[in-house]
Amino acid sequence: MGCKQGLSRLGAAALAGAFVFASAAASAEEWSFVGARYQAMGGAGVAVVDDDLASYWNPAALGFHDDLQVGVPFGFQAAVEEDILTDVDRIADLIDNADPDQILSDLQGGSLINPDTLRDALEVTARRFPALDNPGAGVIGNVNVGLAGRYRGFGISALGLGHYAADPVSDLNNLAFAPAAAQSGAVIAFLAGAIDRTGQFNNGASQGLADSIATIWTGQGTPLAQDRAEEFVFQAERAGVDTGDSRAQTILTRIASQTSGATAGGDLSQNESGSFVRGGVTAEVAFSYGHTLPLPIDLLKDKISLGGNLKYMHGVTYFEFIQYTDIDKVSDVLDELGESNNVREDDNVGIDLGLLVKPVDFVRVGIVGRNLNGPSFSRKGPGAYKLDPQVRLGAAVNVLPNWVIAADVDLTENETDNLDGFESRLISAGTEFKLPMGPVSLALRAGLYSNIADSADGAVALTGGLGLRVWDIEFDLAGGASPDTTDIDDSDDFPTRANVSVNFRYTKTF
Repeated sequence: MGCKQGLSRLGAAALAGAFVFASAAASAEEWSFVGARYQAMGGAGVAVVDDDLASYWNPAALGFHDDLQVGVPFGFQAAVEEDILTDVDRIADLIDNADPDQILSDLQGGSLINPDTLRDALEVTARRFPALDNPGAGVIGNVNVGLAGRYRGFGISALGLGHYAADPVSDLNNLAFAPAAAQSGAVIAFLAGAIDRTGQFNNGASQGLADSIATIWTGQGTPLAQDRAEEFVFQAERAGVDTGDSRAQTILTRIASQTSGATAGGDLSQNESGSFVRGGVTAEVAFSYGHTLPLPIDLLKDKISLGGNLKYMHGVTYFEFIQYTDIDKVSDVLDELGESNNVREDDNVGIDLGLLVKPVDFVRVGIVGRNLNGPSFSRKGPGAYKLDPQVRLGAAVNVLPNWVIAADVDLTENETDNLDGFESRLISAGTEFKLPMGPVSLALRAGLYSNIADSADGAVALTGGLGLRVWDIEFDLAGGASPDTTDIDDSDDFPTRANVSVNFRYTKTF
């Protein structure tokens, strides 16, 4: 009786502890959709899981099944935050069409540049560069691959979880359109045919901004300072710069004053805009066990299962800052990350706990807490790569014996260390319908998910997939994408979120 009471207390303590962890934001990665079945169902797996991946989704599910299963999952997820790819592509196009080095050379030599060239330069420096530096803007994703198996309440898995991000950073201090040696009032006389633009602005704040820039240039001895300042702001409007935005006004004023030499600052050839490329890979070897609680009340007998993982974790972290001017092709980035001085390796242990309740045969409710001890790993950059606890709640209902509907939600708000300002809290929903045909079974799946922690990333991503079982061999395939897209190369649209996964499994029922 003491053993039964002890297990019951342990289950209650685990559940209470999970909710305690859920009360605060966690320095953790976005929840990975491990396994093609669960990825196809939009990431709803905590309550519906019934296979070898129970050790990841909810180890408590091991207590309800005793067959032998071995599976090999592979999956990939990626998200584009803000309009980062559009901005980078536009910058590349503008640089190709108007070489910044040539512009600087023309200015230094006293040559005039035309208004269109000025517009392009302002689009890069006053519109695209600042957008790259918005909190949460960047590219983020994860990949998973492994081997998982279970038998009679026991599970063992070797799972690699990789998370990565490209976090752009803009240098808004070195924006002068002329080298320091050429900075003088005369340098601002670079506009061919500058005219009086009074009354021609679209934004009501533009005239006041032009007047303040004209004051700076007049003090530097620039001829026709008012007309040239108005042309400068007019071309900023043409470049799509919101001249009424205080940040844009500050940047435009900085460009004007640095170029004239009124304030200190380097020119564009010294600009250090670039991207932090950060990542972490944890190889988790998990020993899992799940068991139904031997509760003395008949109504609850075999209805509640508690499970857990003890994980050995080997972490490999990457951290490097790469300037845009140093990148000729993608392989340069990969080579840089592969340098030994950019990589750190470390070991730790992790603890997961899960609870699964089946009040009736067709309803399941589960909760799982991953990395409850908060394992951390050393890295080259500041601080450690820490995986704070993540808590996820799920429910599943079998509408028919071969039709299930499931939903999950993150109870923790996860703040990754890889992309500054990015937070994730996923909500998922999905369904699966199986068509049994003797030794062959076909499963049709669909789902959706959304990041409800980030209003800029709140679009819904749609998922789908199928599973084919022939005797004891199963093959699953899944894919998904967001209807929201981002433009690249003015014609190619890419989804802001995308995922793909495949899974092979062997099942033997005794």
